[in-house]
Amino acid sequence: MRKRMEWQVQLNWDDLRTVWTLVEEGTLTAAGERLGINYTTVARRITRVETQLGRLIFERHPDGYVPRPDALDLAEAARRMADEEHVALRKLAGRDEALSGGLTFTTPQLLLQYHLLPVLSAFTEAHPKVDLVVRAGFDLLDLSRRQADLALRISENPPEHLIGTRLARLRRACYARADLCDRARKDPAAPLDWLLHTDRHAVPAEVLSRHPNAQVRSRCDDVGALISMAQAGMGGVRLPIFLGAQIPDLVELAHIPREEQAGIWMLNHADLQGSAKVQALKGMFRRWFQDNKQLFWGEGA
Repeated sequence: MRKRMEWQVQLNWDDLRTVWTLVEEGTLTAAGERLGINYTTVARRITRVETQLGRLIFERHPDGYVPRPDALDLAEAARRMADEEHVALRKLAGRDEALSGGLTFTTPQLLLQYHLLPVLSAFTEAHPKVDLVVRAGFDLLDLSRRQADLALRISENPPEHLIGTRLARLRRACYARADLCDRARKDPAAPLDWLLHTDRHAVPAEVLSRHPNAQVRSRCDDVGALISMAQAGMGGVRLPIFLGAQIPDLVELAHIPREEQAGIWMLNHADLQGSAKVQALKGMFRRWFQDNKQLFWGEGA
């Protein structure tokens, strides 16, 4: 009788995660940057996996690593393991009744800068044992993977798999420096320079209906920079009123109607609904937005 041979290989989690990351990134350097390790460590881990398996799982090319089927299978296994780990950690965090430990909150940078700092200051003063991490930006962080525990997002359709509360309705308006506003009111037919975000290509219809000779002067991929350009007199710009009304040197072009925009939503994963830290911060945001609706909608909020 032939002796039955069993192929037993044990791969550790760090090595599996490295295979997964290299599959997604394609180069040792990019994978190392994402993992927070040196590229030589990435290469060493990949070599260790290949040695244990007894065959290559990546093709080496001058411009990067191309995964073979084995690497793709390992990457998928690592992804499933990571998902299960995140599920378990979320459930544990959701049972946490302590007002201490880590809490990651994410929100758009300008909303934080102009309005939310007093709320966060009050929260950290009331709960000094909570290690609050704030990630400011528009990046859509993955709440399922706990890149953040609680998020405020400007959205029309927040993800259905998250628990969401609309905190405010938004309107936006048109703003410009005072001298440009005066000229626009006195001579609607005169040329009017306009500033746009790079995801827009045409002057808003509401502006053109009142200023038919309005023209795009410049586009920019950053809202903060657009505001600075408007302050410098480069043209008009459309902003949420919670921003425009706060900016020195900008005046609303009040003859152009305000427009309803998406709302501000507070989002968290269902598994974190029982977390005392999450609920404490959510409660503070609910109260603050309830008391300050006019900042986001204007008159009649």
